[in-house]
Amino acid sequence: MKGSKGMKDMKGMDGIDKAILRENMKLMRASVTEDERIALDSAICDRLLGACEYRRCNKLFAYISFGTEAGTSAIIEDALNNGKEVYAPGVEGRDMRFYRINGSKLIKSKFGIYEPDPEYCTPYMKDDSRQDSLCMLLPGLAFDSHGNRVGYGAGYYDRFLSGHGPESFIKIALAYDFQVVPHIDSGNHDIKADIIITPGKRIDCNSLL
Repeated sequence: MKGSKGMKDMKGMDGIDKAILRENMKLMRASVTEDERIALDSAICDRLLGACEYRRCNKLFAYISFGTEAGTSAIIEDALNNGKEVYAPGVEGRDMRFYRINGSKLIKSKFGIYEPDPEYCTPYMKDDSRQDSLCMLLPGLAFDSHGNRVGYGAGYYDRFLSGHGPESFIKIALAYDFQVVPHIDSGNHDIKADIIITPGKRIDCNSLL
C-alpha cells in the first residue's frame, strides 16, 4: 500500500477523536492503489461467500460501494445468481429505506452514490410472520474487534437498524485490515457489527464480549 503522506498522528488509534479517525481513514483508503484494491476486494468477497451466515441467508441487504469503500459488486452479483433477494439502500431525508434490486434501474443520489430507483424497485417490508435469514453488509470507516463502528456521521444505518430487533439481521462489516483499530467509543444509539470480514481475517465480535 502507498504511504499515507499528510496523515495526522493518530496516537496508535486508541481513544482517538472520531472526526480525526474519519479523516485519516479516508486518507488511508485513498492511498490504496487500484491493483491493490482489486486484490483486497476479491479476498473480502471470497471470505464472505465462504461464510455460513452468508450461505444461509435468503435476503441480503448490501450497500452499493462508492469511491474507496470495500467493494460489493461481486458479492451482489453472486447473491443474485444464487437466488437470494438483494436489497440496497436509498436515502429519504434523514432516513434510509431498502429496495429490492434485480437488474433494476439505479439512479445517482445527490451524494453521487448509486441507489435503487423507488419508481421501479420494491421497498423492503418487515414481515415477522416469516422465518427469513437476513444479512446486512455494513459500510464504515473504522471498526474495532467488539463491533463498534465509525461511519460517515449521518447515522442512517443506526436509525434503520434501531427499528428492528437486535436479532433481526446478522450484521457483517466489510473493511480493509487497516480499518480495524484497537478501540472505538460507542453510545447507546450505536449499532454494533456481529462479524467483521477483512482480506486477512474474520472477527466474530460477539464472542469477544
